[in-house]
Amino acid sequence: MADKQKKIVSMRISESDHLKIKRIANRLGVRDSDMYRYAIKTVLSKLSPLDHKNRSGSEVLPAFIECGKELSSFFNLDAENKIVRNPCFFANFNGHTLSFLLNSWLK
Repeated sequence: MADKQKKIVSMRISESDHLKIKRIANRLGVRDSDMYRYAIKTVLSKLSPLDHKNRSGSEVLPAFIECGKELSSFFNLDAENKIVRNPCFFANFNGHTLSFLLNSWLK
């Protein structure tokens, strides 16, 4: 990454999530801010195939294999209505569409 400047961001989280972060950070002997950075870096790493607009089909599949259930549940994604209509997520795998694969994860 050429730009090494850090950016300050603000986010709203629930009190219970904030307390979980504090307890885990305390147990590990690290700062709360380190826990937030770790959590963000971990998720970004798992979702990295989605970070490139020119990737589609089998190139983005690893992100859905890794996080498909969590993504669909957290963002309330419906494979038929929200994911497949986005060309990034549409692909054909041996006669099965990604929609079919995602619907099996949603069940």
